[in-house]
Amino acid sequence: MSSLECDDPGPKIFEWLESAAGGSPGYYLIPLHLTWRDQGIEHDLEVFRAVSSQLAKEPDYWASCIRYAGWRHSLAACTCLLVSKNTQFFEDLCYRFQHGSWVTPQIAVTLGLLHAEQCRPFLTNVLKGSTEKLDFKTLASANEVLQRLGTEVDLPPLPKEGFEQEDVSIAKMVVKRHWDFWSGRLCLRP
Repeated sequence: MSSLECDDPGPKIFEWLESAAGGSPGYYLIPLHLTWRDQGIEHDLEVFRAVSSQLAKEPDYWASCIRYAGWRHSLAACTCLLVSKNTQFFEDLCYRFQHGSWVTPQIAVTLGLLHAEQCRPFLTNVLKGSTEKLDFKTLASANEVLQRLGTEVDLPPLPKEGFEQEDVSIAKMVVKRHWDFWSGRLCLRP
């Protein structure tokens, strides 16, 4: 993929999820909070595995879903990466992380679990290079993943109150929850 923002990849990934789920809509929302349908975790993960098999046949489309600014595409694509343990999209994940997303914590977890060695210098450089350009959710997400990878980075002081502190708290909670789920359940860390 180029380093430019990609165009809307369209609804294909959502259609595949709905089809793999037997016509059940909204499957892209499941990994947002790790809330599972009545059929259970394994069923839901199998839906994402089926879609990752389809995405594997169209790697350019998979990359465009990761890079696209719409968080729904990025989240679904990252979940498919995690269930398939696919490590082909490091640069695309980095791009989306650097350019921001509502699901930055989930993207950071995907980077950390699938690309631990590459992720350390990338996130460290992001944090050291341009912290004034990053929102607090991105800073906190990067820092939380680096800590889980055993890397400490000196951050500027994070806010202790207000909406910015809420972003920090939410990012930390989301990273912890997703890291614990994905690393423990799927044994992704090397």
